[in-house]
Amino acid sequence: MSLDFGTSSLKVAVTDTNRGVLGEADREYAIRQPFPTWAEQDPAELWDLAGEACREAVAGSAISPAEVDAVVIVAPWKAVIPVSANGDVLCDGIIWLDGRASEEGAAVSHRYGLESIGGQSYWPRLLWLRTHRPDLWQRAAWLMGLPTYFKWRATGEVVTDPSDDFFRHPERPLTGFGERLARDFGFGTDTEKFAPVRPCTDVIGELTQAGASHLGLNSGTRVVNGFGDLPAVTLGTTGFSRNAAHIYFGTSSWLTVVTHDGQSLDAPLAFTFDESVGGAVFPLQTGMRAYNWITDQVFKDLAPAGTPAYYAEINRQVAEIPAGSDNLLATHWLAGELAPLAKSAKGVFLNLTASHDRRHMVRAVMESICYTHRRHVEELSSRHGLELTEVVAVGGGALNEVLMQMLADVLQRDVVVPNGARHAGTRGAHICAESAIAGAAEPVPFPDPIEARRFRPDPSNAPEYDRMYQLYLKIFPALRALFAELNPTEGP
Repeated sequence: MSLDFGTSSLKVAVTDTNRGVLGEADREYAIRQPFPTWAEQDPAELWDLAGEACREAVAGSAISPAEVDAVVIVAPWKAVIPVSANGDVLCDGIIWLDGRASEEGAAVSHRYGLESIGGQSYWPRLLWLRTHRPDLWQRAAWLMGLPTYFKWRATGEVVTDPSDDFFRHPERPLTGFGERLARDFGFGTDTEKFAPVRPCTDVIGELTQAGASHLGLNSGTRVVNGFGDLPAVTLGTTGFSRNAAHIYFGTSSWLTVVTHDGQSLDAPLAFTFDESVGGAVFPLQTGMRAYNWITDQVFKDLAPAGTPAYYAEINRQVAEIPAGSDNLLATHWLAGELAPLAKSAKGVFLNLTASHDRRHMVRAVMESICYTHRRHVEELSSRHGLELTEVVAVGGGALNEVLMQMLADVLQRDVVVPNGARHAGTRGAHICAESAIAGAAEPVPFPDPIEARRFRPDPSNAPEYDRMYQLYLKIFPALRALFAELNPTEGP
């Protein structure tokens, strides 16, 4: 049983090596933004939804709870969740998308003479909580991430894995500063609030009676430590061979390249699987969230919203518009972006005229997502000599055929959408459990009824996309000062 929590939705799947996906269920949930730079979620609410989804997945799988060998939980990284000694969540979790701690980021940057650290980084958000909510800080027995919280609800064990251990191993540019940060900022016994680390493939415990009852499974079922969503998707898509690459399309989006033995690709983000394997991550903070936002705004008349027929009709209309959206540019930066952009950067429609309609607006947003990925692909080539002859795409957004053809045309490379692209994270969780329980060392591509698809670039679209891509790259430099003036508290 794999529980794959994303930023705004949960996928639960019962999977078997030989039979593939036996049962599945989805749930969606909101990101709360009481202030523009904040992003919060109630982890208890997400856990409640997990119980519903697990029961539904088992019911649809034609297996009994006794046949479930293991549970693996995957969730986004870097959340800060204060939990009391008696198990109460003291406030909504501050999730990875939250950028409130710009002042704390600037203070950390100044103290160590480092490049600017944004308020979205993990350590500044920790310091924000301690400074602004000292009552909660003192009451918290634990400061958990989302994976730790869910595993604790399932097993009663408080444990994290290397991919979500940002207290001891901060992200760039603070890599290597963990002990120094704790000392210099006076954490003392507060270090005991952070979960101990165990390998991703460890069996960390068993479902308690309460955890099993909630999920509709048997108590005593083994729970594997697992990892965050980035390594799960990576393992489920390409495995961990050196330089294996994929693009993920979910609420956020990213290009990830597998690294070995400390290899550096100067990526804005990185994840750790174990001492020798990790990933360089070139992120889009807002990926399909931008697509969903614009379609919700301009296609409200289509019903029922959110169904396959709804998206098929949107795609039919968007495909009527030529490459380049008739000279309309957009940006997908609804939540700001990381360097070389900025958290203060936001969404823009540029060159919008009365001759454009909603089809152009949606297509321009889709093209902007592809343009950002092209910048990442070109950086890998120019700075590191890493040529991607084709791109593997996964996630729910990879099922959008118009977007995938657009990506192939913008990148001028083949785009391959593998079997089960939507289940890359749950497949990665399954492989992790196999490694823990059966000793499986290599990814097993278990069966899936959806055949792999290959999208080949249309050469006739290349000149227009080359022109519009170069213009897209000029938007942020031209508007940087204006973004900073409009959003002065959001920082770099």
